[in-house]
Amino acid sequence: MERLRENAKRLEAALSVGLANPTMKAVHELRAATRRVEAQLALLALVHGLPSYRPAADKLQRRLDKLRRIAGKVRDCDVQEKLLKNQEKTMTSAVEAPAGVDKAQNKLRKRIAKNRRRGERKLLAAIEQQLPKLARDTEAVLACLKPAAEEQIPVSQLLDPIESRMERMLESRKRGEDHLHDLRKAAKRARYQCENLPGPQAAALAKRLEQLQDAGGSWHDLLDLATVCHEEVGPEHPLSRVIEHLRDEHLDDYLADLEDFRNREKHGETAAAKRKAPRRPAGDLGRAAAKGRRRLRAK
Repeated sequence: MERLRENAKRLEAALSVGLANPTMKAVHELRAATRRVEAQLALLALVHGLPSYRPAADKLQRRLDKLRRIAGKVRDCDVQEKLLKNQEKTMTSAVEAPAGVDKAQNKLRKRIAKNRRRGERKLLAAIEQQLPKLARDTEAVLACLKPAAEEQIPVSQLLDPIESRMERMLESRKRGEDHLHDLRKAAKRARYQCENLPGPQAAALAKRLEQLQDAGGSWHDLLDLATVCHEEVGPEHPLSRVIEHLRDEHLDDYLADLEDFRNREKHGETAAAKRKAPRRPAGDLGRAAAKGRRRLRAK
């Protein structure tokens, strides 16, 4: 129960910092702090026999959902701007990247900056509205749980269902980008839950989940950037093709990480030594995109 209070206080601090100066780092910390509180609520839901607390927890969860979604729009803009900056050399030096790429990048940056300013205004308004209410709603949840404050829950009782959920997600017959996105979100949620648990087993699983989450996040960030680029300069523009190439490279890495995770969870094996193929040359965009799509359908 105290972990919930601690995480809620960290969230309040992150919100205060974000309200004062919503930098890229502040927005990231805000979202991470929100997810830590959500993870704690999810862990509580795995415990049987607790006093009635769900109505209060659901109210707190709705506030967290709203803040996380609004902050996510700002975070997306920050990541897209960072991707453009980090990949600028790759984008402008590719064989398929004529002089028009520079102009298109500037146009895309202006679109991202505009979206960021709009998202920031909405985020600041949401923080001002929700910040005074978060502490109250958190204390309401804790008050409901006070009769069970001394109850000791075995870590395995919480860790087993987290692992089982990931196994079901990995074994699902679903395919396509939406399922890969759901897997990434499930890994992120499970990681934060494990980080709220003591012991080396939970810590080790959290680390593996973080690796999977990062690989999926890198792919999905480029997927989003490609969508924005299509809307701004068109899907046939050379800049769109270069971003698609980068997206498909990261898709290959994500699929390899998923294979690794499956092997480790099922058989204690790893494909790490053989999973990372050499990077394809930037000029081979057509074959890269085609291979990425084939891999996606195969999985």
